[in-house]
Amino acid sequence: MAIHTGRLVLVGTILILYGCGSREQRPDTAGAAPPPSSMQGAWRLTEFRPGGGTAVTNPPSLFLFAEGHYSILYVNTADGKRTFAKPDTVSSAEKVRAYDTFIANAGTYVVAGDTLVIRPLVSKHPNYMGGGEDRFMTRHAGDTLWLTEVPGSFRWANGQPSAGGATPDSFTLLRIH
Repeated sequence: MAIHTGRLVLVGTILILYGCGSREQRPDTAGAAPPPSSMQGAWRLTEFRPGGGTAVTNPPSLFLFAEGHYSILYVNTADGKRTFAKPDTVSSAEKVRAYDTFIANAGTYVVAGDTLVIRPLVSKHPNYMGGGEDRFMTRHAGDTLWLTEVPGSFRWANGQPSAGGATPDSFTLLRIH
């Protein structure tokens, strides 16, 4: 009986460990290299081009990359500013306007060749977290990092592609010292 119980404990432990494995082992990133140390650190946006359109320069932002985890926060308005509301008397319209002027998500990332794949664990947008992902082509020189979204790569948590435009967003980041 002790041998049988020992086997059950071993099998149960293996199943628990297997079930707790990282989602990062998806076939589409199998064999991905660990994040390059050159990406790790704190960055700020010097230029953001939503959908390849007009550049927004120096919006308030913070991009962090650290050993397979990331955090992205930035203001996505044309002038890089947000409208402040009176905290005690904010209207629904003001809440929506404030919500729409800010991007925030954090999670895990892998790099496969020159492609960065991010997978948010938490996001301002609930449909993006816990299963969503986005991909960016990367280029790096000195203290500058360029990220260009791979067209059609944005996925909501349910696996559905975004209805976004065909022209990708692009980001120019400068390392914060």
